[in-house]
Amino acid sequence: MKSLLFAFSAMAGSLFTTAAFAEGDDAWIKSGTGMIDKVIAAIQTYSTQITILAIIATLIAAAVSGQANWPRTVLILICGIGIAIAPEAVKYLTSISK
Repeated sequence: MKSLLFAFSAMAGSLFTTAAFAEGDDAWIKSGTGMIDKVIAAIQTYSTQITILAIIATLIAAAVSGQANWPRTVLILICGIGIAIAPEAVKYLTSISK
């Protein structure tokens, strides 16, 4: 069943791209980049708050247990910075492809 589903999705994808390239314009790209812009805006809105909450939760757990887990706190901070920077990288890469 999985192989049948995979074959169907591959066929549908190839038909979509063939039809899109047959038009000769880049209208098919605009719908995808519009969706990407909305996802990027959502990630930028919530990534900072989630990172701050994770750091606060880690520090509260450290206060309760009496042992600070600084490597974990630094890792959460680095991942939060990566999540905040990643949407801009996606914007840059999509602007190159146009």
